[in-house]
Amino acid sequence: EEYNGSSWSAATDMPTIRSAGTGLGTLTAGLVAGGKLANNTYQATSVEYDGTSWSGGGTMPAARGSGPGFGVGTVSAGLAYEGYNAGSYHDDTYEYDGTCWSTSNNGIYSRGQTSGAGSQGAAVAAGGWFSPAKQWSSETSEYNGTCWSVANLLVTATYAVGGGGNIGGAFIAGGEKGSNVYANETQEYRKAVMKFIGT
Repeated sequence: EEYNGSSWSAATDMPTIRSAGTGLGTLTAGLVAGGKLANNTYQATSVEYDGTSWSGGGTMPAARGSGPGFGVGTVSAGLAYEGYNAGSYHDDTYEYDGTCWSTSNNGIYSRGQTSGAGSQGAAVAAGGWFSPAKQWSSETSEYNGTCWSVANLLVTATYAVGGGGNIGGAFIAGGEKGSNVYANETQEYRKAVMKFIGT
């Protein structure tokens, strides 16, 4: 479905039914990579959207789902991070040049359902779900195009959240912050600090 700033409308269906894929880009240059198929298997393929139709994209080095994507305004400089497959969470980092995926330096945490904001050269990832510890994450990390580094903690540990922005001003909202405890809080990241905004 496409959003024009005030309402949603039906658009062209994706080639395959999938959930928990990594999404990035814009309405006319979008990408969905990995995800879980209807038979509960994870995949490494990606598909690109030009605003009208879908076409095949590059294949990630490994199958993943439930990981954040980064790439504001373009699919030619995308980033996929962390995610789930084969019974565990991973800290892998993959970069996309518009055609091919390549492996970059591993992240600091192995998580899934993390929120991501920013670009391939300057990204921030926050929250998520740790395994096998099976706990909510408040950890935040930044990516400078080469390596990940530890950043300030979330105010409230949360996973499966929505969010957006860039490394200088990102936000997350909603999600789950306990066993069947759902959140309506909004938290903002200002590079130096994470703060609680309200519900």
